[in-house]
Parts: sequence; C-alpha cells; structure tokens
Amino acid sequence: MRKIIFAGIDEFDSPSEPSSSGRNSFRFSLFRPFWINIVPLVLTQSKIQCVTVQTVKEWALVLTARHLEYEIEKVETGYGLYVPRWLVKAAVEEIRTYRHENVVKDREDAESALPKAASNVQSVLGIWAVVTAFFIITGSPSHLGGYQINWHAAGLGDTGAIIHGAWYRAITPLFLHADIAHVLSNVATGAIFLCMLCRRTGVGLGYFLSLSAGIVGNVLKAILQGPGQHFIGASTAAFGMVGLLGGLFAVVTPGSLFTRRSLLPIGAALTLLAFLGSGGDEPAGIDLAGHVLGFTAGILFGVGEGLRQRWFGRLGGQADMIMGFTALIVTATAWTAAIWTMF
Repeated sequence: MRKIIFAGIDEFDSPSEPSSSGRNSFRFSLFRPFWINIVPLVLTQSKIQCVTVQTVKEWALVLTARHLEYEIEKVETGYGLYVPRWLVKAAVEEIRTYRHENVVKDREDAESALPKAASNVQSVLGIWAVVTAFFIITGSPSHLGGYQINWHAAGLGDTGAIIHGAWYRAITPLFLHADIAHVLSNVATGAIFLCMLCRRTGVGLGYFLSLSAGIVGNVLKAILQGPGQHFIGASTAAFGMVGLLGGLFAVVTPGSLFTRRSLLPIGAALTLLAFLGSGGDEPAGIDLAGHVLGFTAGILFGVGEGLRQRWFGRLGGQADMIMGFTALIVTATAWTAAIWTMF
C-alpha cells in the first residue's frame, strides 16, 4: 500500500508534514494500478536506484512545465514519482533530457525548466498586428492585380450561402468589420485573451484553436438560424477564446475532473460572456447568437485540448508551428475562394 505525499502539477508544499485537513492529505492509492513509478525507469543506466525528495521535486517541476500529471509518493527506497501508464514514455524522456542538460548543475533551481511566457506574448502580439492590418485593409475596397476587390461583398457572412456550400463564408467574416471602432474593440479583447491562451497552448495551436472556434460558431449559427442572416466581425472567435480558456483550465486544473473546483474556470468564462457579450458585430444589432455559439465551440475545443495535455503533454515547437501554418493556409484558401467567385 502506497501513501500519496503530493498530487497535481502545481507548486509544492513540504512533503514531510502533510496537512491533517482537506481531501489532499495522505490519500491511499490501493486502487491506482495504472500509475507507474518512473524513478527506476529514469535511472536504468545509473548505479543510483533511489533519489531524494529534492530530486523528485525537480523532476516534478519538469513534468509541470510540460503539463504532465504526476503524484509524489513515499516508497520503501525513498520517494517515487508516479504518472499514468499512458504518460510513462513522455515523462521519462522529458526527465532524461533535463538530466542530460543539467549534468554540471544538478541542483539548479528547477523552476528554470518552466516555459517562459515573454517570447510567446511577443509572438502573439506580432502576428496579431499583422491580422489587425488585414482587418483595416478589408475595411474598404482595394485593388489587387489590376482588379478592384470589394472585400465585404466577397467575404460577408451569409447563413444561406453557408448552408448551400459556400464554406468559405464561415471563415472570411471573421476578418471583416463595420468600422474602425469595431476593429479596435475586437483587436483589444482578442489580444488579451489570445495572449492568455497561447501561454498554455503555444502560439500556433492557440491561433488554430481560436480560428476553429470562430468557424464552428459561424457554421452553427447558419444551421440553427437558417438562411437570411448576414454577419461580420471577429467577436465569434474572440468569445471562442474565452470558451477555450474556460474549458482548458477546467481540465488542466490539478485534481479530479469535473469537480466543483475544476468547473470554476467555466463559471468565470460564463461571467465574461455575460459581461462582454452584449456588444454586437453587426451595424443593425447584436450578434448574440454568434457570441454564444463561438463561446460554446470554444468550451468544447478547450476541454478537448485540456484532456490532450493532461494525457500527452503540450505540443512540441515543431508541431505547434505546423498548427499555426495550418490556420494560415485555411484562412488564405478561404479568401482565395471568396475572391475567385467574384470573377
């Protein structure tokens, strides 16, 4: 029988004196057969077969940086670091890489293994500036290759057209706005939520998920409201970001899934939806359906991404870049199709 000293992916308390109150104090894990102690696996090529609690803490911080679930437990030979069976390979590789990179400084503060958010924020704001420039360009007709392009006519959201196969009209309206005030409001809210999201997912995947939530929200709008609805604006994607954050944090919060604590982020996201969702995307009125459906799509995508991170960890840099390029290709293809239909 094993006793759990600490469980989760958050900061550590002292393992020597566990709290006598609360549900996290000394839980028995008799019914946890699918959790594996990875300490012996990490040390397979080492003469050392046990580690101190300080070393286990450092390794756990490495897993925290990759958003891998773990538990620290007292065992006969010292301390064990347990992870779900399906995470064993990823966790062992991460810790071996960490040990290899820190041979000379084994006792360096393990928090250096945590991902730095500054570069992510700079990347998000840089790409967002390009997106904002495109928002402004599409605000009025322009010339392209000797032809005059009426961006609003080409990319206006039309529920009837979407239902009849004009798939690109679920994407292009996300890049159109009524006026400069409309652009600035969506840019400001989008930048805040996108920076928060990309800190947890990576820049490429963050953009891909935000775009996907906006697209699915517009498709659901066409299906549920039927023909006759016209819309523009990025706020469907912006509220998709809010939903993504709520769904993601609800799942990656340390502890059991779908408890009162884990559902708090979704409650906070719903509060933001109620507070900010009264603004409209259309000159004629409030696009409440777009806000709610984008938010709903975001919740679903956020829960899905949270489960993926909980089981497999965050995407690597190359995979994250691929997701970002995929979002770019989808956007470019949609606008190409929209413009092509004008000629």
